[in-house]
Amino acid sequence: MQKVKIGILALCLLLSLAIGSRGALHATEPDQPPEKTFTTQATDPLQILFLVGRHELKRGNYLAAIQVFESLTKQTDSPRVRLELARALFLNRQYKAAKTLFKEVQSNPNIPYAVKENIQFYLDEIDSALGSLKFGFSIVTDSNPRNFTDSRQVMIAGQVLTLIPPKDNKEVVGIRYSVDAAKALSDNGALMGYFHASYSDYPNRSFDRWIGDAGVLISFKKNRALKLRLGLEESFYAGDHLYEFPYISFILFPKPSHQFQINSELKIGKFRVPAARHYDATNLSLTTKLAKKLTDNVLSTGNIYLEKSSATEDIYSYYGGSAGASLHLLLFKEWKLKPYVSIGRRLYEGQDPFFGKTRHDTRKTAGISLKVSNLSLFGLTPELCLSYEENLSNIDYYSYDKVRFTFNLR
Repeated sequence: MQKVKIGILALCLLLSLAIGSRGALHATEPDQPPEKTFTTQATDPLQILFLVGRHELKRGNYLAAIQVFESLTKQTDSPRVRLELARALFLNRQYKAAKTLFKEVQSNPNIPYAVKENIQFYLDEIDSALGSLKFGFSIVTDSNPRNFTDSRQVMIAGQVLTLIPPKDNKEVVGIRYSVDAAKALSDNGALMGYFHASYSDYPNRSFDRWIGDAGVLISFKKNRALKLRLGLEESFYAGDHLYEFPYISFILFPKPSHQFQINSELKIGKFRVPAARHYDATNLSLTTKLAKKLTDNVLSTGNIYLEKSSATEDIYSYYGGSAGASLHLLLFKEWKLKPYVSIGRRLYEGQDPFFGKTRHDTRKTAGISLKVSNLSLFGLTPELCLSYEENLSNIDYYSYDKVRFTFNLR
């Protein structure tokens, strides 16, 4: 088949006139070269125009892509065209228009479940930009709230000691309250504030925990592949100030037009423990998230996490990482099943003076969650979660396992 190679500007002009567009399409931005070449083997005018729109989207010419896809929506009812138009509007920060189109496509019964799940990522981001306030309520259980070891004898300073579990270290049931809020702080959505907090309340107050994270997220006009986050995370445990963690992070989107397929966050912060300053450290981490459609009814997600913590003393300094994966499955049209697994390794840098060893831990987690999307209680969707966690250490004192069960409404 003969290749079609035309300048994008000329191609958009000719095709828009041929199919009745309201005007010429400007496929280049003022600060870019006036003409780019586009090569395709397609011969159908609508297909060529669709490819032009996608090309402009990848180049970051969002206004040009919007013009192309808007022209196409007048010629076809294809959900794919509307999805690409919604994506272009999202990237151009026209959030209200993008949300309308995303929800229209998501509600289409012929759209694959994996695509609908991916659309939800965009809708959650749009809600944050437009302003959102979401509350959650959970019933939680923990079979080992103190992460106490299963070992009953350990070697300390050359002596074998017998361990007696704390009397309160038995399965507990509590209630967790959570709130997530976000709001654009500028007209164009380039500056956004966020706040996340949860409080876990148990019958024994010694297990109560509060954790909060607040900050601002900054987007750059000329570089949509990068965002800057400035924030503060704090936690209280059993009424005491557990830690505070002021941080700065850089979020990179290698493909801004498909930013939920892969993105990475590099974070650096100062970890401070008011009651035990020897734990104070500078923490550096890199988190990469991935998502990929496997079949129409299966979406896979994964994450890779690398960390380095530098404390004053080597015994409290460590490095390591973890990898996790999950599947988003659709059962019986409304049942959303999500199995997940992760494994991580943490290596400490100094010898523990009590145990005479340098600590090395391996943590494994596996779980499953079930959500029935057509059920609602007080406007919230119920979800059941079951997980198992095991930490294996070369120092038995730090080895433990636990089972958690959670019933969420959110």
